[in-house]
Amino acid sequence: MKFEWINGKEGFEEAFKVRKTVFVEEQKVPELIEKDEFDEQTHHLLIYFNDIP
Repeated sequence: MKFEWINGKEGFEEAFKVRKTVFVEEQKVPELIEKDEFDEQTHHLLIYFNDIP
């Protein structure tokens, strides 16, 4: 298992793939409200299991 901090824009797309799966696809949250102006200054913690976030 590997842990990786994502800070702001650096690596955000990888974190958003997980958010999109969980919130947009599974919980049916509209994608337009899932991303906002704070994402570029937000910290995400990605956990990888067998190299899959």
